[in-house]
Amino acid sequence: MKYFIIVLSLLLLTGCARTISSGGDVINLEFKISTQGPINTSNTIYLLVFSSTQLILSEKATLDDYFIFPGKYFDDSRLATLPGKDINYYYTSYFKYWKQFLYLTNNSIELTTASANSFDASIATIEDHQSIEPSQGFEGIQSIHADTLTITVDITQLGYEESDTVYFSILTFEKDTSSEAGIIKDFLTNDSSHVIDLTKNQLNSGNNSENTSLDTHHDIVQWQYRVY
Repeated sequence: MKYFIIVLSLLLLTGCARTISSGGDVINLEFKISTQGPINTSNTIYLLVFSSTQLILSEKATLDDYFIFPGKYFDDSRLATLPGKDINYYYTSYFKYWKQFLYLTNNSIELTTASANSFDASIATIEDHQSIEPSQGFEGIQSIHADTLTITVDITQLGYEESDTVYFSILTFEKDTSSEAGIIKDFLTNDSSHVIDLTKNQLNSGNNSENTSLDTHHDIVQWQYRVY
């Protein structure tokens, strides 16, 4: 009888431990991007960038610039025609500040993460550029409702823990018809307020100035995040 009670007690304790480890430990980040008109992922790239610094975008960033992304195929013949720009230009001007980014287009979502705290600023060849690959097994969720794109992800998939902070920026691009590159259409300028506190029950939002010269699905007007 004593043996039975001991075994039963151990089973109950084991069951409780399993319940705790798989319970309310998951922390999700929900991020919403709102544009002036309906979201359009068929010919637009929406980019959400994370960084340890607020200096995510170069001061050289200009609307209608041709833009490549770490690991993504681009038109090298087109890049060769742009004065002062080559592969390394993007890594030294932009990607050396980026820790990771979410690339959203064609109703799909990909996460690409730097192997260190940021992408290598010395990358200058197509081979090194294309050696960067999206994170395997990433399970972010996106949903679209009219003019709002919502992204939800477990923060551990981004490599973060509760109470971490991370800077962010949002960019929209007209998709290049022959590659995975794009043309810059709108972005959030660097700002110390563009920071996420990854603590449960945090909620924050901000506005971006409307640009009536843009197609409405490119024009970022508001962002919001929630941690739960």
